Amino acid sequence: MNDFSGKEPPGPSTHLEDTPPTPPVVRTVLEFGADNKGESDSTVAINEAITAVEASGGGTVKFPEGLYKVGTSDSVILLSGVTLAGDSRKSTIRLANCSTLTGSGAALVGKGVSGFDICDLVLDGNRENQDNLVSLIRLSNCSRVEITGNKMVDCANESISLTDCHGVFCCLNYMVDSQGTNIKIGGESSNIQISQNEMQDTGEFSRHDDGFIKVCYGQKGPESIEIIDNIMKSPQGSGLAMAVWLRSGYFIKLVRNKVDVSCTCILVQADVSMLGLEFEDNELQCRGAGVEVSSPCKKGACVEGEINYLKIVRNTIVGCASTGISVNPCRKGIQVLNLVIESNAITIQASDKNNKGILAESAIAKIVQNIIHLEGSVAGDGIQVAFDEVTVEGNEIHASGINSRGIANFGDHCTIKGNHIHGTDGYAIFNHKDTDHVLVDENQLFGCGEGILNQGPNSTTGNNPSVP
Repeated sequence: MNDFSGKEPPGPSTHLEDTPPTPPVVRTVLEFGADNKGESDSTVAINEAITAVEASGGGTVKFPEGLYKVGTSDSVILLSGVTLAGDSRKSTIRLANCSTLTGSGAALVGKGVSGFDICDLVLDGNRENQDNLVSLIRLSNCSRVEITGNKMVDCANESISLTDCHGVFCCLNYMVDSQGTNIKIGGESSNIQISQNEMQDTGEFSRHDDGFIKVCYGQKGPESIEIIDNIMKSPQGSGLAMAVWLRSGYFIKLVRNKVDVSCTCILVQADVSMLGLEFEDNELQCRGAGVEVSSPCKKGACVEGEINYLKIVRNTIVGCASTGISVNPCRKGIQVLNLVIESNAITIQASDKNNKGILAESAIAKIVQNIIHLEGSVAGDGIQVAFDEVTVEGNEIHASGINSRGIANFGDHCTIKGNHIHGTDGYAIFNHKDTDHVLVDENQLFGCGEGILNQGPNSTTGNNPSVP
């Protein structure tokens, strides 16, 4: 029992947890003089609205339905704790004609700020009327950011640029006809998720630089990047060279993306050493390579380093007029270690003997349980191995056409076991004469033009039944 010794008991608690929270501030840009008819530049009014909300402790700046012209000479400056929100994509922010912002500028710019969203807006780069390479959103050293539900059209440069940013969620945006890359992740950015966005070229222009998504630069590069459930489409003639371009980074995942392009789908071209790349359950339709891993050589000098742990599993790759999966870095430059290529379904529309289902130049590699169809009048190898200590096991290869081979090996200490090979014009399994300690066993050959040639010393050919 409490004893207050004749004194009045204490009054109600005044602790902060008993005080109702202050509701976040909501202001509209019209309150500050913005023009939603698009006749005059609204940049100053929008910046005043953002500053006022930030000074009140944070909240939302709303854009009522209409058209807002920005960027005649200044950018919209993003501040911490201030969300920019459109009216269900009925609010358009359009860059002014011949904006004087340079290539390092953008319609919306954030530097060193955190805890804000950009949502439900239409961002129009007005590409045909620009003299400079102006981006739509450019963030540097920002954190805890969400960019969701926006439509981004006709950008002359990058739609979204992230440099040294941390904790960014980019989701459910629609991006169409960007001249530069749609989303660039650079510097030492980390914990970035790019999910459920649709990126598309309509084919109305012939230049699209650097792909739909580019991960690049930095001493080590971006870390913990997830690219999940996105759609990327580009017709022939749009100028796109690759859909996704990875040039640096640690722990990058591409999962369940649907890519339909007339070029290479995923290009890994390491500028520095990379670690932990995983490409899983993607649907890749292309006229170039499905997945290509190489190293850039500039003026004859290759980058030195390694890609350690590369996993390519359960992807569907169709329509290739090149190699389905090519891991072929420069031997004097980037080396690939710990490669797993597993359970992919690959169809090649081959017209050249250099076209292959899988090309692997990687130490300590496993190529297992893939299904490969080589279609067309001329074909190369279902699987070609060009490095040591590689296991090729449980794959199913269907070949037709002149010069086709099932498995061609040029590495030492390799195991080729339990594969099913159908209809090759040339050898079902070919081991070069300079290979050493290669085991060929328990493979089944169905209607192949030639059987097995295992030429290397200290190699073993076991029981490999052939069916006419």
